[in-house]
Amino acid sequence: MRNIKKEVLSIVICTHNRSNWLATVLETLVSQTAPQEEYEILVVDNHSEDDTKRIVDGFAPKLPNMRYVYEPEIGLSLARNRGWKEAHGEYIGYLDDDSKTPPEWVSAAMDVAIQVAPEAFGGPIFAFYNSPKPAWFKDEYESHVQGNEPRRLNEDEYLDGGNMFIRRDILVELKGFNPALGMAGKKIGLGEETSFIDLLREKYPDAKIFYEPRLFIFHLARPEKMDLWQLPKRFFINGQYVYRTHTKAHSVGIFRVFINILLAVLRLLKSCTWDLIRRDKNKYPYFQNFLYENSFIYFLYLGRNFETLLDGKMLWKKNQ
Repeated sequence: MRNIKKEVLSIVICTHNRSNWLATVLETLVSQTAPQEEYEILVVDNHSEDDTKRIVDGFAPKLPNMRYVYEPEIGLSLARNRGWKEAHGEYIGYLDDDSKTPPEWVSAAMDVAIQVAPEAFGGPIFAFYNSPKPAWFKDEYESHVQGNEPRRLNEDEYLDGGNMFIRRDILVELKGFNPALGMAGKKIGLGEETSFIDLLREKYPDAKIFYEPRLFIFHLARPEKMDLWQLPKRFFINGQYVYRTHTKAHSVGIFRVFINILLAVLRLLKSCTWDLIRRDKNKYPYFQNFLYENSFIYFLYLGRNFETLLDGKMLWKKNQ
C-alpha cells in the first residue's frame, strides 16, 4: 500500500452546452459516501453558451470541494487536458457530463488508487435512458462491461473515457490527450482515450491498466444513438478513428484498398438483403438487431478503408 497525499483523486467533468445533464451528474456526486475533503471535483466549461456556470454555482453549497474552470477552445481533448493541468489530485478521473454515479463510486476509486496503485484504471458503464427506448434496442449496445472480476486488462482491452482514472504524472509525461482526436462541439470525434492508452503501453510496457467492476457508472443512451438510420454514419466515423488511432503511417497499396472497399460494399449489400431475410428470428427478433450486430460492421470497414485511402494519397503526394 502506498503513502498517498490527502487529495487522492480529482474528478474532471467536461461539459459543452449540456447543463441540463450536468445537474444530474452533480446531484449523484452530492450523494457520495467518500469524505469530500479527500477528493475534488472540477467542472471544465468548454466554451458553453448555456447556464453551465449557474448550475455549478447552484451546487457550490452541496459540493464545497468543487471548482469551476473555463476552457475557451472547443474540443473534448483540450478540455480534458485543461482539467489535469488544473487538478491537484494524484489520480485524475474523467466522468462524462451525461452520467450518473452510485454512492460508492468515489470510495471504490480510492480503494483502487491506494491498494492497487495502477497507472490507469476504470470500470463498467451501463446504459440509462431519459427518452423512449425502441423495442429492438438492447442495453448492451450502449454499455461496456469487461467481466465481473477485478483484474489487469489485456493488451487488446481499453478503458472507457467516461469512467477512467489516470495517474497525474503519467498525463504530464505523455502530455495528455491528442487535441486532433475526440469530440469537438457537435462534430463527432473518437479515439482520444484509445490513443492515450496505446501511447501509455508503448512508453511503459509494464504499466498496470486495471479494471474494477465495483467502479461502475450509468451513462445516458441519447436518442440519436438509438436512431437506426443515424448509426451507419457513426459506424463509418468509428472506422475512420480505428485507422487514425491504431495504424501508423505507411505506404499503402491503393489498388488493394479499392478492392477492400468494393468487397465491403458487396458484403454490406448481401447482409442487408439476403442474409437479413434468412436471419434466425429467435436470435434476431427485430430486423434492426440483425443490422446493428451484423450489417453495420461493414460501414466501419468502409470508414477504415476510406481513411487508409486518404492517408495513402497524402503520402503519395508527399513523396512526389
